[in-house]
Amino acid sequence: MTDADHYSRPERFTELQQARRVSKRMKAVKRNEGLCALCVHRETTFGLHHCTNRMDRRFGQCEMDGQKPKFEVDTTAVEALRDAA
Repeated sequence: MTDADHYSRPERFTELQQARRVSKRMKAVKRNEGLCALCVHRETTFGLHHCTNRMDRRFGQCEMDGQKPKFEVDTTAVEALRDAA
């Protein structure tokens, strides 16, 4: 059983609403800043997110080119979106 199974009905509703808000924020970040803004392997140069030591790989190009490092979600970036409310 997960924690969600033990929530009351209003608590489950609040949890779902928060998950929807985070999902919308993640989509907005991906659209505006690129997939690299949510990646563990990111660096920022001149305000642009890109792969570590690879300025030519931006906007989630690692998903398409098959080279390493591959995209991995940075949990701290997602938590920052959760706390932005």
